[in-house]
This record gives sequence, structure tokens and C-alpha cells, in this order.
Amino acid sequence: MSRTDVSKIDKIIANSIEIYQKELDLKRNGNNYKGLCPFHSEKTPSFNVMSNGVFKCFGCSETGNIITFIRKRYSLSYEEALEYCMKNNTLSLVSSVNVAKVIHKEMQVDWIDKPFDDKAKKYWDKYQLSEEFLRQNNVFQAKKIAFNGKVKKYPEDSILFIYWAEDIDKIKILQIGENVSKEDKWRNFVPNNYLWMLPKEKCEQLWVVKSMKDALCLKYHFGFCTIAVQNEDAKIVEPNMDKLYKISKDLVFCYGSDPMAVENCKIIQQKYKTKYFNTNKSYLKYGVQDVADVIDQFGVEAVRKELIKKKFI
Repeated sequence: MSRTDVSKIDKIIANSIEIYQKELDLKRNGNNYKGLCPFHSEKTPSFNVMSNGVFKCFGCSETGNIITFIRKRYSLSYEEALEYCMKNNTLSLVSSVNVAKVIHKEMQVDWIDKPFDDKAKKYWDKYQLSEEFLRQNNVFQAKKIAFNGKVKKYPEDSILFIYWAEDIDKIKILQIGENVSKEDKWRNFVPNNYLWMLPKEKCEQLWVVKSMKDALCLKYHFGFCTIAVQNEDAKIVEPNMDKLYKISKDLVFCYGSDPMAVENCKIIQQKYKTKYFNTNKSYLKYGVQDVADVIDQFGVEAVRKELIKKKFI
């Protein structure tokens, strides 16, 4: 990182509060600031900004600094977020990038897919899912991705997968690789309230899970009618309940065994009297929380045994 880049970041961090206040309607709360979270639907403010510029939402658990905030809010790369902070907040640094065009107009994303290469097949082999099945369910390996007409260069050793929300023609990008950071793993252009794999016909029973991998695994290995939520927060899922009930009156929520997943499922279960399936909590010590992870670490039969035990099959 160059000296100029360090100076730019220092300037942005120093002006964090000013940037947050221009983005959100924040109220002073002691030494901190508080407002409605832009990352999930809420009526009671749970989004907090500390005096050091770090934000934390106690509703959806999103956290980070001002750069993380801008990246997530506008689906920007790290460099694009820096430019946005500088240009849109009159912080003095000359830039040749017209960030206003990126932010205030919907970003155009173009992509070209290709047949799965060996690395891509190896990744999905962990979940015992075939390329044909994945492509049928709008999961593709990307050959090229362009943002606003400019092809994005990714590290040669990374693998890019496209989750295509066909009905709204938007995508979610999954980048896999040894040197891919947690922040760069996902890039999302799909609304928080979107429902993935929403069936076009009614189902006798509908499984609602928190990730595409879980939905794909349950559909492929057990023949379940499944959808995946873009965001598992109960406050975001609840407005979709009427849509879910039109597909099936028998809903099973399957979010995993981590505390937040269990809490969100309990909220919905108690209010709507739905069913709930979670993976065995004994797997948590291995870092395994959901169906896809169980299949990866212990195989399909481990999930089947749990389903039989809890009388779902």
C-alpha cells in the first residue's frame, strides 16, 4: 500500500462520524450515535456508531468501520468505497474516478459463464452436488464479470461463482480462493428480502433455509421443496410469510444451530406455529452449523439420520 493510500484511509477514518451522518439520520446517544439500521428492516433503532467510527448493529449483528459500511451499503469494492468517501464527502483528495455515477445509478453487472473447471467441481464435490443440477438451479462458474462495462480482474487462483436471481436479473458473486478475505468472499446485488429458488408451484411442505448451499443440498439429496432467504433476520423474513404460505401451509425453518439462527427461528416458530429443524448441536464444536456443512464434514447419511430421527422423512 502506498503512502498516498494510507493518508487517504487515515483521512476517511478521521471523518467517519461526518460520513455516517450524511448517510443516515443519526441521533446523539451519550458519546455515541444511534439510528435505524440500513441493512435490515426495523422500527426501533439498533444501529450504533461509536466515537472511534466503528459501527455495530445490535439487531442484525453487522459491524465494521466506515469503509466496511460503505462497501456493504452500496455493494462496492474496497477501492470504490474509498473513492466514494472522498468524493461524496468533500474530503480533499483529487480522484479521476467519477464515483457519483457508480453510486447514484444502479450498477450494471455483466457476466459470462463457462463449464465448471476441476477446481469448481472439487468445491461442489464437498456437498456432493453435480454441475448439471447446479446450472439447472442458476448456479454458474463465471468466466468474466464486468461492472459498468469494465471487466474486473480477479486473482488467477480464485474461483468465481454466480448465483443468478433470474426473475429480477440480479446476481450474488461468490469468490473462493486461498487469499480471498472474508470481506471479498461475497459481492451482492440482490435485495435483502429476496427469496432464492422460490417454487412456481405449490408444495406439500416447504423448507426455508438460510443459504443457497443448504437449499440445494436438501433439494438434491432429499427431494425437498426448498427456498433460501437472502437474509435470515426474522424482521426481514416476516413480511414474506404470506408469500410462503401461498406455496405451502406446512413450513419448516432450517437455519442451523448457531445462537442467532436458533433465535430467529424461535421468533418465527412462536408467532406462526411453523416447524423447525436444526442440525445436531454436537457439531458446533467442529464449527459445523448447518446442513451443507454437515454433508461436507460427515456426509449425506449424517443428515438423513437426523431427518429420520426427527420424523421429517
